[in-house]
Amino acid sequence: MSSTLAKIAEIEAEMARTQKNKATAHHLGLLKARLAKLRRELITPKGGGGGGPGEGLCFSSIYILLGIILVKKYIHVV
Repeated sequence: MSSTLAKIAEIEAEMARTQKNKATAHHLGLLKARLAKLRRELITPKGGGGGGPGEGLCFSSIYILLGIILVKKYIHVV
């Protein structure tokens, strides 16, 4: 985390000493993007594994959806 803060301070210092004109606009944009990425890393914690229990559809809702689909198919066949 401290390395992230050091990188943020370094990028901000480089942005401060860079002249703002047409020739440096692209470089400043890249620095702003890097800065936003580092700040986002500070705000959002790094999650271990995604898709664990409690995320997405639960099993009962999947069974209900499958049941509705099967009933609709059965009604159209008969």
